[in-house]
Amino acid sequence: MATGLKKVEMNYTNYDTFIVGCYKVKVVGWTYEKFVNPSHIGTMTDICKLHDALKSGKCKWIKLDKNQL
Repeated sequence: MATGLKKVEMNYTNYDTFIVGCYKVKVVGWTYEKFVNPSHIGTMTDICKLHDALKSGKCKWIKLDKNQL
């Protein structure tokens, strides 16, 4: 796990503050135009594209260092 914690609740609305800022991790390779809850992605094509990116590892969590923050 990128955070080193067993359980972290995702916060799409305040992602930069509550996820990136607090845990110093972020998602890279997100395929949808906006970073939103996947349930708000409108088309099956977009959902499948994100699913494939997650499955292949092209979309993943990374830990940020001080320079990246």
